[in-house]
Amino acid sequence: MSAIDEEHVVTMRVESSHVMMFARALGESNASLPEPGDESVPVTFPVAAAQFDPDNELRPNGSRPWFGSGREAGTPRPTAVEGTRLHAEQHFEYHRPIRVGEELRSTQTPGARWTKTGSKGGDLEFFETLTHVSDSSGEPVVTMRSVSVIVKEKGELR
Repeated sequence: MSAIDEEHVVTMRVESSHVMMFARALGESNASLPEPGDESVPVTFPVAAAQFDPDNELRPNGSRPWFGSGREAGTPRPTAVEGTRLHAEQHFEYHRPIRVGEELRSTQTPGARWTKTGSKGGDLEFFETLTHVSDSSGEPVVTMRSVSVIVKEKGELR
């Protein structure tokens, strides 16, 4: 999800083929099609909801330049403040297993913010984004906590 907005809901059905391909992308060479109701979904699978969010900045969209991935891909990633934005941490707190075939809904809220001085000087501005994933009845499934950092060097951007 791109914008932190509780009203912005991303919906994703947990499909067998999507789970299998996600597992294979993680290197599970023996991954096969799970059956409906199966709970053998990779723990990091909820991040795949980004592919169902047309506003996600990492998803290609013909109406804006794509940041992409790799050394030379796309355009500079947008940030709210000057500096280089990096993904620092990702945490998953499961309330129950994800089941193949169910529909998941995600919303985001801002988390904590803090600043530290880097070892080479300059400020490191940390901020959390909390993604709340629930099932179709509204029961919590997983809470993801993403920590990003904006690196500001003394006198110049890194």
